[in-house]
Amino acid sequence: MLYYPYLCSSTLTSGGPMREIVSTLTSKGQLTVPAEVRRTLGLKQGDKVVFQVEGQAVTLAPAGSRLEAGYRSVPALAEPKDWATIEAIVAEGRVEAYARQRREGDA
Repeated sequence: MLYYPYLCSSTLTSGGPMREIVSTLTSKGQLTVPAEVRRTLGLKQGDKVVFQVEGQAVTLAPAGSRLEAGYRSVPALAEPKDWATIEAIVAEGRVEAYARQRREGDA
């Protein structure tokens, strides 16, 4: 078995055996994500990551986009609306918002 100072046997999973990879925290609180981890997670320069903390365990994962996180967060309409109906709903919402602003401005 080859030994690398940052590789220990047994938390990087990709269907194979688990591996633990050690990285050193700098004085500025920065970590270098080892190349093997970047490859496994498909990370590139500039990508954002999420640290998921559960007790004393932390999992590193690629961060999904905010658009992706919001996908299907609003349920689809029971039945599709035609464009004229959608415009009427938007106009009604604008009227309500304008009226609310007027009331709050007068208060």
